[in-house]
Amino acid sequence: MSMRPVDLLFVATGGMIGALARVLFEEAFLPLGVGLGLFIANLSGALALASISVLSDRLTPSTRIFLGTGFCGSFTSVSGLNALVALKATDGSTLAWLYLILSVGFALPLVFWVLGWKTQTTITGGHAQ
Repeated sequence: MSMRPVDLLFVATGGMIGALARVLFEEAFLPLGVGLGLFIANLSGALALASISVLSDRLTPSTRIFLGTGFCGSFTSVSGLNALVALKATDGSTLAWLYLILSVGFALPLVFWVLGWKTQTTITGGHAQ
């Protein structure tokens, strides 16, 4: 698929909404601890991106780039994860490693589970077993 000028608008709009949503997540969860909002945003963003992949044949190309590249691309934050881990590590906190392990340890299995569900439904003709 080649990008049309209107597709750039979909990516930009999705990115703006995703970035604002992440900031709101971080603010909402800040009283419970620094980084919790980013952690939840990254996990839910990974689930959303995997779900978009599962539904890709039902979505228009514009919807896929709006949600996947735009929204999920700015809602999740690998650089935010890196910065938070570095900040916690300089404090000598074991929370840095725990946060990193939990982020990857939850996100990867979650994504593989959703993608595995897609593979299973494809093999079984559209019915998960």
